[in-house]
Amino acid sequence: MDVKTWLNTIKEQWRVVVEMTVVSFLAGWFLIGLWTRSYQTEVGLVSIADMNIISFLFMLLLAMFLVGVMYVKKRAATRLLAFFSMTLYLFLSLKEHANQLGYALVVLAVVLLAFSYVKRDLIPLMERIPLNEKQGMVLAVCFGFGLVWFICNITVARYHTYSNSTFDFGIFAQMFENMRRTGLPLTSVERQTIGEISHFGVHISPILYLMLPFYLLFPSPVTVQVMQAVVLGLAVIPLYRLCRHYQLCEKMSAAMCLLYCLFPATAAGTFYDFHENCWLPVLIFSLILMVEKKKGLGTVVCAILLLMVKEDAALYLLVLGGYWCLSGRERRRGALLALMAILYFGVALAILHKFGQGDLASSRYWHLMYDPDGGLGQIIITILADPAYVLAQIGSAEKLRYLLLMLAPIGAALFQRRTYSRYLLLGTLIVFNVLPNYVYMYDIGFQYSFGAVALLLYLAVMTAAEWQEKKRISWGVMAVITAFVLSLCLNYPKLEYYREREEKYGAQYAAMDEAVASIPRDASVLASGYLVPHLWDVRHLSSIQEDCEVDQDFVAVDIRGQGDLAIVQTQLDDYMPYYEVPGLVMVFVRE
Repeated sequence: MDVKTWLNTIKEQWRVVVEMTVVSFLAGWFLIGLWTRSYQTEVGLVSIADMNIISFLFMLLLAMFLVGVMYVKKRAATRLLAFFSMTLYLFLSLKEHANQLGYALVVLAVVLLAFSYVKRDLIPLMERIPLNEKQGMVLAVCFGFGLVWFICNITVARYHTYSNSTFDFGIFAQMFENMRRTGLPLTSVERQTIGEISHFGVHISPILYLMLPFYLLFPSPVTVQVMQAVVLGLAVIPLYRLCRHYQLCEKMSAAMCLLYCLFPATAAGTFYDFHENCWLPVLIFSLILMVEKKKGLGTVVCAILLLMVKEDAALYLLVLGGYWCLSGRERRRGALLALMAILYFGVALAILHKFGQGDLASSRYWHLMYDPDGGLGQIIITILADPAYVLAQIGSAEKLRYLLLMLAPIGAALFQRRTYSRYLLLGTLIVFNVLPNYVYMYDIGFQYSFGAVALLLYLAVMTAAEWQEKKRISWGVMAVITAFVLSLCLNYPKLEYYREREEKYGAQYAAMDEAVASIPRDASVLASGYLVPHLWDVRHLSSIQEDCEVDQDFVAVDIRGQGDLAIVQTQLDDYMPYYEVPGLVMVFVRE
């Protein structure tokens, strides 16, 4: 044996010893942590001070020895043991650090770094998992059911715990009931200074009539929450088919559906209750699939349905049409869809200005308008005339946090080397979410991100389809891990929070239900915002607001906070107590 060979042998043996030591230590360390549950917050410095350090070190050395023996026999299995024990420990610790994004990012960095080391062992195992077309679709649908279950548990608990208010859930709860009774989307609490109006005077959303048959079967605000969850879950079906159209394997296609379900904004967009935007993902994926498969009739139907979601849904159609034109893939269809979007948006705005409440540009983009009554055109002028000012509006800490949550899950798939036209798909994210100064637009806890999620995943599907299989799987695992960590940090705590409230204060909420149920449904009622969704079937309903006039038959006041009672108290001379739940609800009736 020559010197060079001998040195290489020594070097390789040293590498094995170092790896065995590090892997044994990490696996033993985190396994002991799982056993002692040191990830729990109650295991603090006081508990550590009371710990028998000698016993702990003995257990650690024993665990390292056992793992080391395993390493000698099965190196790959030992590396995976260290990875999964560390990952499980860190994931469990996220539960104890709810809503701490900084901690979640540290966990994410550690887990992704560990995955980059063990992917040589993990990816071959994943490649050997058998999954055919039918099984892949079933798996994707199961992910969709998981999303529906998660959303339903949170949103229904929000309703039962009196956590949703007039805006926006009370509006939709009353509107669906009026649609059941009259066929019209009428509401008296959306612009109550005007009186009873059609919700379509604020947003043109005929897509809601597709939900009406299910509401007719089960007329309840809970049905409204469940319908939204189901519509969001249905998006996995066209997404899976789109992935297969791009020749992604069954496992990768199912992983894309899982990524959609775990995307932080997908579930979080329902945390402020129902909105017609829930239709955007399933319709955007369906439209893309129809265009990609060159289905003319399907394209037209999906485009019309997309425009029926809301007047500003035309921008999604415009962006997609513009992308297909600019990329040269579907120039004719893209041009027709873009023209269709422009014409519809113009007509819709004209209708809203003539017969409805006008557009909401002044409340969303006021910081880009030098004349509040000057129209949308001046937004474009501001962008062209002073790009530095516009970039400064985008660069706030809150908006950068929002962009991190939206872009981190797709990671490397965001960056293109050849097809820069795909960046046009980021257009709605910029225009709808980071350009406005309306705080809810760049908060994943509201409904304004559904469309952007769909377009980001379309971009990711196209990019992943160009990669080799190993790179594709590696990216897919990292994307799913990223989305899971962010959702575990930001979304899962909501489930625990509302479950705990429902369990802890169930008797109080039942008493509030009785108070609300005691009010005759054919009377006129003025109610606190948090009571309005529970009075969804009252024909003449108003919400307590500043300077409101009290002249209804009944006044229902949520006294968990004293604000509403202070607003109406000076106008209750002609009223007498009707029903009271001490500390919770007071109902007054006109004498």
